[in-house]
Amino acid sequence: LVFAHGALKALAANLMKIANDIRWEASGPRCGMGELHIPENEPGSSIMPGKVNPTQCEAVTMVAVQVMGNDTAIGFAASQGNFQLNVFLPVSAYNFLLSANLLAEAMDSQERVVHIYSRQGEVYENLPVKRFGKHKAWVNIMYGCDKFCTYCIVPYTRGKQRSRRMDDILEEVRQLKEDGYREVTLLGQNVNAYGKDLDEGLDFARLLEKTAQTGIERIRFMTSHPWDFTQEMIDVIARYDNIMPYIHLPLQSGDSDVLRRMGRRYSAEEYKGLFDAIVKRIPNVAVSTDIIVGFPNESDEAFQHTLDMVKACRFDSAFTFIYSPRPGTPAAEMEDPVSMDVKRARLQELNSVWNELALEKMKAYEGRIVQVLVDGPSKRNPGVLSGYTETNKLVNFTGTGVKAGDIVPVYITAAKTFSLDGEMAGPTR
Repeated sequence: LVFAHGALKALAANLMKIANDIRWEASGPRCGMGELHIPENEPGSSIMPGKVNPTQCEAVTMVAVQVMGNDTAIGFAASQGNFQLNVFLPVSAYNFLLSANLLAEAMDSQERVVHIYSRQGEVYENLPVKRFGKHKAWVNIMYGCDKFCTYCIVPYTRGKQRSRRMDDILEEVRQLKEDGYREVTLLGQNVNAYGKDLDEGLDFARLLEKTAQTGIERIRFMTSHPWDFTQEMIDVIARYDNIMPYIHLPLQSGDSDVLRRMGRRYSAEEYKGLFDAIVKRIPNVAVSTDIIVGFPNESDEAFQHTLDMVKACRFDSAFTFIYSPRPGTPAAEMEDPVSMDVKRARLQELNSVWNELALEKMKAYEGRIVQVLVDGPSKRNPGVLSGYTETNKLVNFTGTGVKAGDIVPVYITAAKTFSLDGEMAGPTR
């Protein structure tokens, strides 16, 4: 599509008219609907200034191209004499309408332009989505986040929390079920806060229950924030067999003072109370967590409190990290006298503790038959199949007549820290 002289800014007004003629998608883990993603250190992925006078451009050309894995970009080429300005802009529904103005702004200012979409309550629906596989699907229920944890960059890059309408979410789940999908994961930065930005009296417990009532076979969700995890949510999870008994519940630290400086809005004691309520009410539940070590000014005593919490909760698994400052966040400005050597030693100790406890949890599966939703052949051994239990345990097993998307009973013969081994114990369904 070529637009004549002076059409650069006018291009924005024409985008709606030509949208149906351009093949593009808004999907993938990095370029979500309603968000502008500008990856760092990737050539051609952001708007860079060029020595072009936008009032003298002879032509502006726009084509849609697939770039950066699953992300999509609009490519612009603005020409002036022998000079050609090429721009690739990661695109979503909102950016699609905004992109021409952004390009004009970059050319006018001769500076890099970054725009963060953050209009409360506005979410674009009915966009084409590319999915990978035919039996599991991710379903976004919201975008952005309002929590502003002091170490987290997400609210600054993804904007305010914006929940999708419940009817739109449920329709997507029903369509997935009709298309043969067997598992959906409801996805958001903090799914428990779903609906708080809507004037409809909705919350995540109600959405979760309505999703369960669609009859789709497996439902998961992530990620949860302990602050918004209600008793009603716990009761709904316990009530429906198709809501999987697996909860990812980030701890971040077992020390209340560190949690306060992180801006997490709960104490160590409150987290433990929630954890106990979940384990007591939901049969056979598995709980995983996130933990940051070496947060600015974390003392030896504070770290010990984290170890104590891990031993008390005995998590099924944990994702552990050394604190990494994100420029522009409050935590990045905090003084931190703790050396990196100390932080590495703490991480090693923490991993040793939770790995040992996780192995004990895994060994409890030996001799049991579990239901496994099959993903396909194992990545390491094509002769072995792999999939996940209801409690999100990776299982590698042997069997015949099995394909991706089948649910198979598997007898567990051996346990490892991060996976289970087994053999097919009955017919697929």
